[in-house]
Amino acid sequence: MPNKIHKNARTTPKVRQEIQKSKESNSELARRYGIDIATVRKWRSRDFVTDAPVIQKKTRFSFNPWQTFIILHLRCYLYLGLDDLLTITNAYIKPNTSRSALSRLLKKHYVSKMCNVLPIPDGSSQGEHLKSSPLGTLQVSMIPTLSVKNNYLFIAYEHHSRYLFGGLMDKNEVSTWLKKCIRESPVLVQHLLLDKLALSVASNLLNTLGTLRLPYTVCTMVRPQVQPPAELKARLIASCIEVVTQAFNQHTPLHALRNITPFAQCLALQQSGAPSSKKNMRIIEANAMDITETTMRIKKYVDMIYVGGYTSNSVQICSTKNKGELNMANANETVNELMGTEGAIAAIIADSDSGLVLAQKSNGFDTDTAAAGNTRVVQAKRDTMKMLKLNDSIEDILITLGNQLHLITPLPTNDAIFGYLVVDKNGANLGMARAQLKNAMAGLTI
Repeated sequence: MPNKIHKNARTTPKVRQEIQKSKESNSELARRYGIDIATVRKWRSRDFVTDAPVIQKKTRFSFNPWQTFIILHLRCYLYLGLDDLLTITNAYIKPNTSRSALSRLLKKHYVSKMCNVLPIPDGSSQGEHLKSSPLGTLQVSMIPTLSVKNNYLFIAYEHHSRYLFGGLMDKNEVSTWLKKCIRESPVLVQHLLLDKLALSVASNLLNTLGTLRLPYTVCTMVRPQVQPPAELKARLIASCIEVVTQAFNQHTPLHALRNITPFAQCLALQQSGAPSSKKNMRIIEANAMDITETTMRIKKYVDMIYVGGYTSNSVQICSTKNKGELNMANANETVNELMGTEGAIAAIIADSDSGLVLAQKSNGFDTDTAAAGNTRVVQAKRDTMKMLKLNDSIEDILITLGNQLHLITPLPTNDAIFGYLVVDKNGANLGMARAQLKNAMAGLTI
């Protein structure tokens, strides 16, 4: 081993070797060689006499691939500062994350400086437009790495209030979705920032802009150079978007907003006389999710998306890929069997704890909306039973409409999983439909 000596070292390798072999006390050796007692202790505790490296050769990162992917996308699409990003990471992604670990991750991927993240409008420098952008500036972006097949993930983000909209949709539905965002925004939209990639995918968006009569600026987005480590399922993303956007808007106090939530910032802007919609504020407040429930569901989604697997008290999706595919195939076989029921319109297998749709099939029925709505029905019934202190379980729930019958039956071995069957009231036999749904759920293995 070469004798590497630090330029400010007070001892030589020979002295260090003598210290290691000596039987004298630490204080006596310190006086003899004119060094600190701590230096004597250090060399007595080592079995070598060269200087150890003082710089860490390899930086350790404690984030798995999915956590890295999510954190970088939050940074690059929502322009969250380090403090806000740390709050969200600790709450929903990885608890007990340190600020320094998060900072190292951003530096590794060259997004540690906010000026390197902000979008670049045509004909101006990076971030320049945000300094003079009016209140109600809505940025419309597409996230290509979270788009699946013909479904594209779009987000709309109001810069002053940080209010967020999200949607996974076909490219032909983007114009309708954007009109809905503008109509339902708590802050009156006065200017649009449009992602170049979004315009190239949704070609009919420019025609819509002409009817809206809103000024707009086309800009280039700075996208994180990291790919998702596994194939995504469209229905998983669609189920997660609603929960994530509500959590961000309603329950995430941001340092950039003086530690209040985007919704509270919208209220503050409204009270200051800024153009806004009181009707939208009342609707949003009435539909707000409970923060505990929302946090639990987002953590489940993050764990579920990660390829390492997911386990909870209510449902187990196996860590091995083959077994997970077998369970999904079993759920798909069940809905195919239920669609054979006389007068069947739609069949769904869903998780009432997370809102995840495990399998679905329909004849023109909006299964995603139905699954989300009936998840709340099942949760409300279970909560009511707890309040009434009924030590019992739900066998089935029947909802009778004018032209349809909606049946809900929980899985016998796990009441968090439920089957949902919609049949035509005039063309189906209620007794047979209930029996077929009950038998199908009894044979389902998750």
